[in-house]
Parts: sequence; structure tokens; C-alpha cells
Amino acid sequence: MPLFVRVSVAPLVLLASAALGFGQDVPPLRAPAVPLVVHDPYFSIWSNVDQLNSKRTEHWTGKPNRLTAYARVDGKIYRLMGGDPRHSQQPQPILHQTSVEILPTRTLYKFAGAGVQVDLTFLTPALPDDLDVLSRPLTYLEWTVRPTDNGQHTVQLFADALADVVVNTPDEKTVASRYLLDGGPVLRMGSREQPVLQKYGDDLRIDWGYLYLAADRNEGVTEAAMQHGDALARFDKDGRLPVNDDFSEASGNDRAIAYSLDLGRISGPASRYLMIAYDDLYSIEFFERKERAWWRRNGGDAASLLRDGRRDHDGLATRCQQFDAQLMSDLRKAGGEQYARLASLAYRQTLGA
Repeated sequence: MPLFVRVSVAPLVLLASAALGFGQDVPPLRAPAVPLVVHDPYFSIWSNVDQLNSKRTEHWTGKPNRLTAYARVDGKIYRLMGGDPRHSQQPQPILHQTSVEILPTRTLYKFAGAGVQVDLTFLTPALPDDLDVLSRPLTYLEWTVRPTDNGQHTVQLFADALADVVVNTPDEKTVASRYLLDGGPVLRMGSREQPVLQKYGDDLRIDWGYLYLAADRNEGVTEAAMQHGDALARFDKDGRLPVNDDFSEASGNDRAIAYSLDLGRISGPASRYLMIAYDDLYSIEFFERKERAWWRRNGGDAASLLRDGRRDHDGLATRCQQFDAQLMSDLRKAGGEQYARLASLAYRQTLGA
């Protein structure tokens, strides 16, 4: 098997034609594709539209790699991420997206409506001076919800990952399972066949290893492995997920692992996060020998990946804010505001490739 994987530059192919203005008063960057969960050519999920809640998320090859997110405010759900209303019997309302910002380690979305503001951040700690952290295939989905009307609101959050994230083609069967890590639930999903490093080429998605979802803490968490539409319907009705999973083998890519987070009744800012991680088991074949990823070199496994991710979150969030601020400042000095924005987007794809 070849050592290198060819990577398309499709998400950023339009950047070459953009003007590198040196003025600071420039309109917001309208990226050809917005990076969400971008670690390597397989764990690479993007939004190819201006509004995160108007269309499904996709792998860099353009095939579906669906993540969805919803907020339930005072008993009514609103879509934040994804765009697949066929699962609902009636049109799904959305929260209006007010902004999106792409930084070297973070993508920040803001939504408003129903008396609240929702900040949804994709934090990928791509810190070039810390190879242990840089090599971790783990992204944080962070929410902060705050009232905008001086009132109180009951808020629950929902996020899931669908089976097309773990298969190459929709006909492949998937399996899901759960276990406890430090007393908290973890859900995982992967292909049944697990053809480790058996394919190579360009237009491919990973179909070996396992995708994991885990929450920041146990309070207010419910989780389930089931059909996406069923999970969303239960969340819509109850603000939580059922206690029973559907662990049967399933083909078709509407199978999902889902989490709900109950913020309770809020009168000020409230924050939670989920970890989304992908343990590919073996990452590369070199001279007919399968090799582990760098983060696994000392015996690490999925449990340690999630445990380290939870332990390090707060410190990494601070470090990433400082890194983003410093790099963006340097880029602005080198070429202006628009140059800095383009370079930030290129940074995300370069490290993901």
C-alpha cells in the first residue's frame, strides 16, 4: 500500500483568486468550505454552505459525513447544524446564524432567536509546538447559551454523528456499542467488517476504526445509539434520549450515536461540550507493516484519548485562544486582515492534509 494519500485541494481551490487586501475594513470571509472537524484526510468534516443549518456536513470529497446539532428552547427545537428535514414530519425551525469566524484552531458560529444566543465552537487543538496534542484525533464541540431578553429559558442541547462518518459507501453495515469511562457513558460506532488499510486512492472515506462521542461530565446527559430520526423525535418530545439503544447491525447511513445535554433553566451564560474522536487503530502501512498513530506510540488507546481530552480541555482552550490571537496578529502585520483570514483557513486545511 502506498505510503502517501493524495489529498484534493477542493475546499480551498478558490482561494488563489481572492484579493489579498491590506485594509482592515473588509467584509467577513466567505470561505468555499468551512472546517469543522479536520484532522487528517479521513477524519475531515466540512460545511460547504454559508449557513451551517441549511445543508448536511460533508467529507472533503463531497460525500456525506453528517453531524447534526439542535437546541431545544422552552420545549421547541431549533436546528443549528445539518439540513436533513426529511426525518421530521413538519418543517424544522432554525436559529438564525448571525456570524461565523475561522481561526487557526477554532471555528466559531453564533446563532440567535427564541430569546437566546447560542455560540457553537469547533475546537481542534492544532498546536504545532505540541505534537502529542496535535496528533490527537479529537475535536471539542462547545456550546455557550445565554438569554438575550433578560428572561429565563429552559434549554437542552442535542448532537449526533451518523453512520456515514464511519463507512466508505452507504451499503456497509455498522455496529455501535457503549461503555463506561470513569463512571461516564461513551458511545462508539464503526463498520462491521473493519477492513483496516485495505483500500487506497483519492475518493475514499475511512471504514475501519471507531468513532467516539463523550460528554464533558455526567450531569444532565442522556445518550443513545439508534436511528437519527428516532433519536431526534424523542429529543423533540422529551428533551432527552431514551434509555434503550438499538445495537443491531444496520446498513444504510441513518444510524447514529446521539447525546443530549440538559442545561436546565438558565438566566445567564451556560456552557457544555462534547468530544468527538476517531481511533483508526492503524494509520499507515509502511513496507508491508501496519503502524499506529503518533498519539498511540506509548500504548495509548481510545479510553486514554478521551480521558486526556477531558483532563486537558480547559488548558487547551486557553492555549488555543492565545495561539490564535498571536498568529492572527502576525498574519495581519504581514499582509493585512484579509490575508490573515485566508492564511487561517489555509492553516486548517494544511494540517488536516
